[in-house]
Amino acid sequence: MRRGARLLVVLSTALSVAWAANAPVVLPPGPAKATIEAKCKRCHDLNKIVAQHQDAKWWATTLDKMVQRGLEIEPEDQVQVVKYLSKNFGVKSGGGSSKAAGR
Repeated sequence: MRRGARLLVVLSTALSVAWAANAPVVLPPGPAKATIEAKCKRCHDLNKIVAQHQDAKWWATTLDKMVQRGLEIEPEDQVQVVKYLSKNFGVKSGGGSSKAAGR
């Protein structure tokens, strides 16, 4: 491949990756989707949330910390949010981590 063509491929790939990283997150359907969009987006970009891939315990601990910091959420909504996030953005085989909650 000619040098100019290679450069074009590299640049177009880099632009595609950058665009995808900034694309708006569309949450999957579920009972807590509206709550997350209404409550979590006030302080966080959804990209930060969906990139976590943690288990239910981590999500619950993190949500508890958000409540301590002023998040107003009903306890039943909090339970649904934890279920939703751990189902849709939980630990994936080979892809999860064990980060401390709240990082």
